[in-house]
Amino acid sequence: MRPLFLSLLVLSLGLPAVACAGNRAPAPQASGSTVGSEPIAAKKEDKAAASGKGTGMNGDAANYETFAKAWARDNKDPHKAANLFLQALAAYTMDQNEGLGMIALTLSEDDVHEDKNVPGGFEPIASHRDDLLQLLKKPDVMKGYCGGTIEGRYEDAKIPDCQAVFDTDYSSTRQGVGYPKEGRAKFFIANGGSSRPRPMELIKQDDGTWKVHNWGGLLTGVARVEEDE
Repeated sequence: MRPLFLSLLVLSLGLPAVACAGNRAPAPQASGSTVGSEPIAAKKEDKAAASGKGTGMNGDAANYETFAKAWARDNKDPHKAANLFLQALAAYTMDQNEGLGMIALTLSEDDVHEDKNVPGGFEPIASHRDDLLQLLKKPDVMKGYCGGTIEGRYEDAKIPDCQAVFDTDYSSTRQGVGYPKEGRAKFFIANGGSSRPRPMELIKQDDGTWKVHNWGGLLTGVARVEEDE
C-alpha cells in the first residue's frame, strides 16, 4: 500500500516527477548573443575606413580624416588643391599607407584603383606608386619642399609643417590658372635643393573640383650634400 499512497500524495500536491540530470532542458538564451563581449552579429569594421592613426604631420595632413575634410573644403581652388597634394606627398614619406590614401583623393579616377587596405579605399595606380618610391629613396627631395636647404644639409627641413611655396616669377607667362588652356592650371613649386622650381599641373573636373594631373617633375632629384672629409 505504501507505493500507492506515495503516488497519490505526489498527484495531490502537484509535485513534478524527479528528472535525471542528463535530461535537464537548456536555459533559454538571451537575445543578442555574444562571443566574449562582442555581438556575434556585430558588423565588421570596413577596411576602407580611415585608420585614425596619425601620420606625424601637423594640420590638414595629420591623418586621413582631417585631410579628406580639407580636400572636400578646398578642392575647388587650384592653389589650395596643389598645396594639399604637396602635403599628401610629405605625409607619404612619414606613413606610406595613410599617404597613399590622401594622394588618391587628389587624383582623377583613371589614376587610382580600389584597395580596401588603404584609408579611403583607393590608392594610386602601380606606375604612380613606383614613382612615389623616389621620395623614399631620395628623402632630401621632400625635405627641399619643406624648408630644407643645401646649406643646411636639409636638416633645416620641417616636414610636419610642409606648405607649398609657389614661384610665380619663374616662367611667369607659362603658368597659372588657365594655362595652357581653360580648365587647366600649371604651377611651379620651389625646392630648397634646386635653383629651379618644379612644375605640376591640374585639370578642372565637370563638378568644378580640381585634380592633380601631371606631377612627375616634383620627384626630380636635388643637389647632394657634400660629404665631410
